[in-house]
Amino acid sequence: MNKKGWLILIIAIFFSINFLYGDSTFVTGNVSGQWEAPGSPYVVIGDLAIPNDSTLNIGPGVEVIFRGHYRILVRDEAVINAQGTYWEHILFKVEDTVLTDTSGGFQGIRFERNAELCSLVYCDFEYGNALGTSTERFGGAIYCYESSPSIINCTFRNCYADKGGAICCLNLSSPIIKGCRFYFNVADNGEGGAICCRNQCDPVISDNYIAHSTASKDGGGIACYRSSARIVNNMIVSNHSVKSGGGISCEWNCYPTMINNTIADNCADSVGGAVYCYQKVNIESFNNIMWGNQALRGDEIYLRYYAYGENVYPCTVYVSHTNLDSTKCFRETFAGIFIWERGIFRTDPYFRDTLYHLSDSSRCINTGSQYIFSPWGDTLMAPYIDIEGDTRPFGRGWDIGADEYIPGAINREILIININAYPNPFNSNVSIDYQITRGSWVKRIFYDLSGRVAKSYPLEYLLPGNYKLKWEATPEFGSGIYFCYFRVNQYETTQKVILLR
Repeated sequence: MNKKGWLILIIAIFFSINFLYGDSTFVTGNVSGQWEAPGSPYVVIGDLAIPNDSTLNIGPGVEVIFRGHYRILVRDEAVINAQGTYWEHILFKVEDTVLTDTSGGFQGIRFERNAELCSLVYCDFEYGNALGTSTERFGGAIYCYESSPSIINCTFRNCYADKGGAICCLNLSSPIIKGCRFYFNVADNGEGGAICCRNQCDPVISDNYIAHSTASKDGGGIACYRSSARIVNNMIVSNHSVKSGGGISCEWNCYPTMINNTIADNCADSVGGAVYCYQKVNIESFNNIMWGNQALRGDEIYLRYYAYGENVYPCTVYVSHTNLDSTKCFRETFAGIFIWERGIFRTDPYFRDTLYHLSDSSRCINTGSQYIFSPWGDTLMAPYIDIEGDTRPFGRGWDIGADEYIPGAINREILIININAYPNPFNSNVSIDYQITRGSWVKRIFYDLSGRVAKSYPLEYLLPGNYKLKWEATPEFGSGIYFCYFRVNQYETTQKVILLR
């Protein structure tokens, strides 16, 4: 190609980039300072690193778009503070949403030997994809090595890794993971579909929704390995493990505390539909709902035997104030013991909706405990706030599970009513009518069974009234089941539609 041809090509590339990212800020290499919405989107065109003793502050409404499989490295005394708000999240997005073992997505935020000053608040992560060798394949969106950031009110969707589809904590990492939402994350060659904690990690995992995540080995929702997580006030529902622990797996010198969680409708292809324990695991559990979980053996809890030579390493599970059915728990010979304390009843919790709120006839109401004394000398306190921010207790006593029952309270599903999709099934175009009962911020997303986003609509404030949503399915989307997800303020629901080409 002659010089004139090269010049024309360079000009064409420049105008193409300018057309796609006209007012963008392009970033690569060392970054620090302030990223604000007027400079957004920030287009990442190479690996990023925050220099030691420097800080990167990211403000509300910023979009960070990764044009390739790049990472943000936060090491030693470097600090990142990404502080979105309820109304204006910070979005970490990618151009390449097709994730494979060698390409696609972005490498996430990697914390290495980092101080505790970092925070991620109201950040949305999609298509994190941990690639490389060894620990580079841990933590699809966030990887913590000897690091303890605060991760609060964030959303993780469609993230992939060998261990910890969304978040992996390794070696003395104790982050706070609070108020987050995890959907359709995958540990593709290991454990912890949403969260994995390995080697002396003591994270606080509280007030999270962990759903529809998958592990190819253990812990469809959460996996703890030689760690002592505090797991409180979480909805851990509809997760799947190809091996053991559909909801939670605990292995090898693991001492977790589980309080006021709802662990329901999880599935393990092998053992332990709700919880799996292996090799010297001590669990303190009270005020938890475990219901509807499934496995080949031990639908709810499974204890596995382990011995090395003449040494046996049993598990002990202390259970108090729960609806857990002991006949659906199983322990192998010499695998350990269950300590069944007071307040145990084998009863359907009678959820009033698909979001696991308690109905007024549920026996889980007022049958929890404010505190217990565990056999290991610990005094464990129940939380004074439930997963939705309501004060506990409302009635005579603490409720069991993540949600505190409040009579007459507006539940999630009545903020949006009269949802009707037509035609359904549809060939290429579908409309959804719905009604908003009071002024609300509304987010709407169409996605397929794998969690891939087909169409996303901007966040809007809608007054009470009737509305119509339309989606024209482009040819890249084939026949199958799709869902329209509605988030109305903090409330959520979905509508299933079927595309037939």
